[in-house]
Amino acid sequence: MIEFLEAPGKVLLVTKSIRVFAYGFLSIVLPFYLIMDGYTAGFVGIIITIAILSSVFYNIFVGKYADRIGRKKTLQLFSIFMMVSAIFFLINNFLSILLAAILGVISVTGTETGPFLSIEQAALTKFTSETKRTLVFSIYNFLGYGSSAIGALFAGVPSYFIGGILSLKISIVIYGVIGLLLFLLYTLLKDSLELKNVKGNNNKISKETRKIIIKLSLLFSIDAFGGGFIIQSILALWFKMHFNMEIGSQSILFFAGGIITAISFFLAERIARRIGLLNTMVFTHLPSNVFLILVAFSPTLYLAITFLLLRQSLSQMDVPTRQSYMMAIVKPEERTAVGAITNIPRSISQAASPYLSTYSIGLSLFYAPFLISGTLKIIYDVLIFFTFRKVKPPEEK
Repeated sequence: MIEFLEAPGKVLLVTKSIRVFAYGFLSIVLPFYLIMDGYTAGFVGIIITIAILSSVFYNIFVGKYADRIGRKKTLQLFSIFMMVSAIFFLINNFLSILLAAILGVISVTGTETGPFLSIEQAALTKFTSETKRTLVFSIYNFLGYGSSAIGALFAGVPSYFIGGILSLKISIVIYGVIGLLLFLLYTLLKDSLELKNVKGNNNKISKETRKIIIKLSLLFSIDAFGGGFIIQSILALWFKMHFNMEIGSQSILFFAGGIITAISFFLAERIARRIGLLNTMVFTHLPSNVFLILVAFSPTLYLAITFLLLRQSLSQMDVPTRQSYMMAIVKPEERTAVGAITNIPRSISQAASPYLSTYSIGLSLFYAPFLISGTLKIIYDVLIFFTFRKVKPPEEK
């Protein structure tokens, strides 16, 4: 199975699945955990913002040092941080929660733009051919979003058997255990992830690639700023405060959305073979943002869910195609740095949105997060198409 991907690449598919499963349930559990312990919606927004901003530092570290000190060692370090964050969340005072958000390499989006992704997406290109690259990224993201969906479904399981804040604490313990499991799995990879002669090339990036990075970073910032208004933790808060939707029901909703998203990745790969990576990125993303705006004006819970699921059927098709496109238009030795560097402005921009979103929800302006997000994302779609329409990956030339 997946014979076109070498064994270390298959291990990365497993680590992706396990890690994003954890992100899937934590992104839902965390706002409930904080709200049940007496913290305000505004404080939840601050914690979300800090968690996102911490990934900026980690991506800077990855871009500069990961290929030098070793990709495997760096991934293991971040696995340890996951374990540490679980401990701090369980201590559960103001300072420990802040430390957990800063140190934890946690994802509050249900997916990830953090340091694990920056290293793994660069490493994956070592273990497959150029012609199979987009398919590998589709599988990688299919497993990620599928696992996130299962994680979202799992978020409600402890509450059925135990209930209260204890059930949420059990989920946090499981998150820490998953950090340990990741550490052990990365140990199996030995030196297979590493680049040769890294010290010799000193991670230098060509002038041409720098221009590409600047353009991509600016465009990704617009998309990420818009996306930050409707990340999964905020959606969980929104459905709770707007429609009083409890965690058990939400876990089913996010499970369904995640499965729909995961299936869409394989369709994205097929579309990309026909019309190209960039066209697939843009022409699937645009209509999804129209559905997102329609969520803002849904008068009933069921209509809001319908538009959200329609949005999920299209919104993430640009993820594997974007990753494949970005890795294809730069040199192999630049890929880790490019992945990390372009994730930095994404994280910074995304961090600016959650507090604004939770503040508007606190004021009962429930339409605002979706309207602002959808509008900004449409602007991004138009700009990236006209900026990169003449830049072709090798297989499309």
